[in-house]
Amino acid sequence: MKRRHSYNWVPTVVGLFLLILLVAGCTGGTSLRHLPPLQPNVPGKLDVPGSLPKGMVGLIPPTNESGEIDEAAFSQALEDLQKDENNCVFIIEKNEVGPNVSPEEASLAFEFTPEQHDKIMEIALETYESDTVNSKMAILILGQDELRKPQYTMMKDGITLIVTYWRDADLNRKFNRGNSTSVFYQTEALHQGDKTDVFYIEITNRRSSKIIFDVQKWSIEDANDNFYSGMNFEDLRERMTMMSRVGGLSMKNGLNKAKEILLEKQMSRISDGISGMKDGEPGIMAGFVAFRQAKKNAKSLVQKIIFQKAPPPDQPAGRYQAASFEFPYFHDRGIREMQPPPMKY
Repeated sequence: MKRRHSYNWVPTVVGLFLLILLVAGCTGGTSLRHLPPLQPNVPGKLDVPGSLPKGMVGLIPPTNESGEIDEAAFSQALEDLQKDENNCVFIIEKNEVGPNVSPEEASLAFEFTPEQHDKIMEIALETYESDTVNSKMAILILGQDELRKPQYTMMKDGITLIVTYWRDADLNRKFNRGNSTSVFYQTEALHQGDKTDVFYIEITNRRSSKIIFDVQKWSIEDANDNFYSGMNFEDLRERMTMMSRVGGLSMKNGLNKAKEILLEKQMSRISDGISGMKDGEPGIMAGFVAFRQAKKNAKSLVQKIIFQKAPPPDQPAGRYQAASFEFPYFHDRGIREMQPPPMKY
């Protein structure tokens, strides 16, 4: 007859310590999985080092005794900075990040809420936007969308851009569903140069004339002079053919969906561009734009979006002029490697 042994696990200091490490590691990993690998480059945000890019000055909106934005003082501050001919004024919400906050809380510590963002936009437009056609200074605002994704808003030369980074997991959840393969879907087997970083970009043109753009001439550049170009519909279609098990009706449906959601597909031809003011209403266009993915060892990144501004209607013989918008990011390799694997919903 076999003797049954009874084992009693007695908690030890070592056992408890290992258990705490395991729980902490799981919690931290879960948090990082939900963060975007590209973070707005604000010193003090997560592990972002250093200072703001050259030519950029930070501005924390002044508040009154009740904690609300002091509109008069804020407008005056913008006017004073404009007189100093700064290249860009970066408006941020200055919050202290405590030592025990979660990565998610720390990542959103410097973004304005949608309500705060809209109020700042209203004040900035009244103070500044009416004169941007002749101004060299840009206004950059760091906020968050309704899903709490960090987003940049920049106003310059009568043009307003709102740029929001979308994680692969969020794109798959929204577009990689059923019998449709998302045009942004990417397997781990893809070559680094064929993977993507995707942004949702909203453009408002308050100029008197149209603006044109070509997403293939947009780029993301890192501190090592690596260049990650924008990708158009044909680039993304070709990329889908490189992945095994992607094809047939599922691929066709995904490409048809891409024609609805890609920014470039919101116009028939590049030369059509985005119309200027008409009957008091600005020209508006929005959609997704994919860029070739940054290398894992990249850290500081700058996204460059360029428009060609048509000459004013009263100067038909005038030349097109370029307007460049730059958005600073910090690439976190640890967050990149913690992203959920690609999947179909």
